[in-house]
Amino acid sequence: MTASGYVHIGPGYLAGVFVSTASKDGPVKPSITFRDMIDGETPGDVLVGTFTPNDATFYLVPIGFSKGLWIDITGNVDCSLNYI
Repeated sequence: MTASGYVHIGPGYLAGVFVSTASKDGPVKPSITFRDMIDGETPGDVLVGTFTPNDATFYLVPIGFSKGLWIDITGNVDCSLNYI
């Protein structure tokens, strides 16, 4: 994923996220936030607070969600999520 959006709608479990790139060049610092929310709900329940990811890093994030998994991405981030 390279932009904010829904990862999964409905209940599930996030196991982790692999960040392939997170460029710290440019005006916007890279960051990721995970939320449990449904369409139109703002801001949703924060599952994992905002963090600054590093390149080529896997983050273990064992957490369940009930409504839907939303990811907020700022800056230049490219990541893959492991969820069921």
